[in-house]
Amino acid sequence: MSVTLYILEFVLCSAVFVALYKLFIEGRVSYRYSRIYLVLSMVFSAVVPMLELPLYPAQTIYYELPIITYEQPVEILPSADIVSPSEPMPEPEQQPIDWGKVAGIVAASIYGLIVMLNLARFAWRLWLIRKLRRRCELTIYEAYTLALSDHISEPFSFWRTVYMNRHLQGRERQHILTHELSHVSHHHTAERLTLELMRCVFWFNPFVWISYYLMCKDMEMSCDEQVLIQLGNIIKKE
Repeated sequence: MSVTLYILEFVLCSAVFVALYKLFIEGRVSYRYSRIYLVLSMVFSAVVPMLELPLYPAQTIYYELPIITYEQPVEILPSADIVSPSEPMPEPEQQPIDWGKVAGIVAASIYGLIVMLNLARFAWRLWLIRKLRRRCELTIYEAYTLALSDHISEPFSFWRTVYMNRHLQGRERQHILTHELSHVSHHHTAERLTLELMRCVFWFNPFVWISYYLMCKDMEMSCDEQVLIQLGNIIKKE
């Protein structure tokens, strides 16, 4: 399979899955299954074209069989036109430059360079999180670890660790903690990293980026829903 054909089938397949999500799944299915659909559909879209399953009707190609005839061998007699070894051999003709091949090499180089830069940026962000964790005050609970630091401006979670500014107090801290713990309990980090890596490798496909945006939107709505439930419980108690 050619690279161009793979890209076309990958983009077409992912576009169909995103369209199906917007038409039949968004707002109609639970947040969890919506996210699972987005992640698996992008992985499926990337794998299916590699299996060489055509997305268009097959065409029948007819080949003409060569006609083989038997001829008597012809005796080759010495000729005066034969070049003697003492005469200089003619120089071979210079082959023209295959610009299609050159363009393919340039395109592959640009693609590989962008993938390397994306992966380097991805690894750099992971290293910054690890570095931040070492500088935080850690409190280990049964279900999660709370990391507090003055250097954290926006709270976030990564795997089972919730990162917050130590100066957050009261209900604001409790609501933020509930929001981030929802990320932890639903394993949002694994889902986010999967599509993050796909964005690094398949950066040329806009529907991978759209799926990532839709998944993050779904995550935040799911966690905000947990905060609203907690807030409602607090109001009822008061």
